[in-house]
Amino acid sequence: MRKWCGLLLALALCLSSPCLWARAQPIDFPALLTLIKAGKADDLRRALEARPVEEASLKGRALLMMEAAGGAHADSVAILLRWGVNPNQMLTVEQQGEQVKITPLLLAIGAKNSLPTLMVLVDGGADTNLMAEGLAPVHFALGMGRLDAVSYLLDHGASATTTDANGATSLMQLALGADDADPATEAMAKRLIAAGTDVNARGRGGLTALRWAVLGGKPNLVKVLLAAHADPNTANDKGETVLQVAMRKQFTEIVDLLLNAGARP
Repeated sequence: MRKWCGLLLALALCLSSPCLWARAQPIDFPALLTLIKAGKADDLRRALEARPVEEASLKGRALLMMEAAGGAHADSVAILLRWGVNPNQMLTVEQQGEQVKITPLLLAIGAKNSLPTLMVLVDGGADTNLMAEGLAPVHFALGMGRLDAVSYLLDHGASATTTDANGATSLMQLALGADDADPATEAMAKRLIAAGTDVNARGRGGLTALRWAVLGGKPNLVKVLLAAHADPNTANDKGETVLQVAMRKQFTEIVDLLLNAGARP
């Protein structure tokens, strides 16, 4: 009888304890997502502090991190990392009807005003070289024109010489995404070259960084690449030279730059 009384007393204490009772309930992910969206980091912290991260499924953790990193909620990202969410967990998102993998770091890079979030993730152990779908963080940031993010990544261990799944280099990504009128573009090109990026590397279809710069009508970047000994006679796999591209697009300044660098008419 005494044994049963003890068990009943223990059960009563468990049911009356808010903390233990909360743990018996499933995690309310929609409510947590609402807190993240609203920027209520303190409320998020209080909601999570009594719940071990192991109680959350990998999918649930991914949902929370996607909302926090993708929405540039740096404070919420920091809370999730302290809670135990893996900063390198692959997240699945739908893009044009297909399921693709992405990392919290790539989500942060793609968000506006997200440098603080990027810093929190890297400080929390995010791998600056971890690829998703064959794309490195530096390449994604370059393609987005996020040179501030690129500089931070390079300063924290990211490789400047990695190629993506299509054989594209960081210089090619720079030529695709950067603003040619921004002096930071020239400085970044020089930094990538100094770090060992091959200025004449060929990606899919025989495309080079110089070709992408010419196609984009970016004379300032063309100057930097030519000064670093980019081949002015490079051609794609179909045999079209960069000079022919510049002439076809009527980029007269770039035509002159290529001719002065030794391009053959």
